[in-house]
Amino acid sequence: MCLFILNKLSRYKYILIIVVIVISSIITRQIMNLLSPDLIELTELSKCPACYGTCACAKIFSNNFKIDFFNFYTMLSHLFAAKNVFYGSIGKTKVVLKKLAHDYELKLFDNMICENENLTHLCVNKNNNNNNNNYNNNNNDIDSDVNKIDYLSLIKSEVSLNINNANAKLVLCPNTNHLENLINLSQNYIFHNNDYIYLWTLIKINPEPIILKILQADKGWPVTKYYGACGRVVIEKYAGLPLTVYYHETWLRRAKIAIGLLESANMFTFRNPEYSFYFTDLSPDNIVIDENDKPVFIDLENVIILHKNISIEDQPKEWNDLHTSDNIDCDNCFSFSPTDICSHRISDHNYYSICQQILLDKPKDNGFLHSIPVYIFNNYKNLKVMIDECALPQTMKSRIEAGDELKKILQRILIDFHYE
Repeated sequence: MCLFILNKLSRYKYILIIVVIVISSIITRQIMNLLSPDLIELTELSKCPACYGTCACAKIFSNNFKIDFFNFYTMLSHLFAAKNVFYGSIGKTKVVLKKLAHDYELKLFDNMICENENLTHLCVNKNNNNNNNNYNNNNNDIDSDVNKIDYLSLIKSEVSLNINNANAKLVLCPNTNHLENLINLSQNYIFHNNDYIYLWTLIKINPEPIILKILQADKGWPVTKYYGACGRVVIEKYAGLPLTVYYHETWLRRAKIAIGLLESANMFTFRNPEYSFYFTDLSPDNIVIDENDKPVFIDLENVIILHKNISIEDQPKEWNDLHTSDNIDCDNCFSFSPTDICSHRISDHNYYSICQQILLDKPKDNGFLHSIPVYIFNNYKNLKVMIDECALPQTMKSRIEAGDELKKILQRILIDFHYE
């Protein structure tokens, strides 16, 4: 009798184990479905050509591509649409997928094109002939309605908006006469109608890919490598951890990173003989540090592109005077005048962004070069002075001169202390 009862209990035990395994399997699958974004759904290819392009679709839908579903930031983005940033890999290369906007921003854009009678041919609700898998036809005009719209003129009107308008993400100044030259810089193939729609969409939502194609990482610019777009997703190389992670590293290591930041300010201002690139939303969160302790700029949504070589008759009165960005109506805050930047051939705005936003110690925030060791402070008397001068010039020296002098002091310190 006892043996019979034991056998029966044992049988129930095995049944219970099987039930637990089945339930666990179902729950695990549901969690995976919740955490794992579907690629077709993620790319929103059905929204094309009101998207960012299709040249990277072959990469995304290849066997070499994987999304890191259990990356904390990927899960956060998928569950809460925090920044719509996803992490993955193409083979052994780590990459970042960006939708370039919050879900509500993309919805506002869709509503706008569906409500505009001139753009309804781009509205998915009214154009159900799009095929999610048809990503190889990016060079074909979608229909005769597209040909009726001059998207180049639409692009020109967007980048020449009132530059103090909060909706203007990409600004070309002091005029848009050089727009075609910039477009050519960002492309290496013959344009078709859809390509202009892609550009217009990016300028309306987030022009970061345009900037990444102009300032190419492969040509030495301190930006992340851009692999292309697929629908409403772009692929960029994973470049490193945010600058904020490095605020408590050794002072000499932070000094090395600061040199890279100051060099970047110089590059964006002077390296291109035709254009200067001024970033108007620069913060430690928008910069990552690569394996060589070099800064990489990863969030390039808000930028002023200034054409430096305009005709004499087009030059504003103050054109040849150095522009200095200043705190407007506030102390120790970050403010500036886009109009003033665009009225001068050269601005110190990039130095202002680096020194004021990142390097300077503020009443409630430590700057990146905080806690200067006593032995360095005593031997390099000009160090703190140049940090302050670069952020808030008080002498006749320009901010650019102060920034360049600060970089030389930091380089000398690293040499003297044999830090590589």
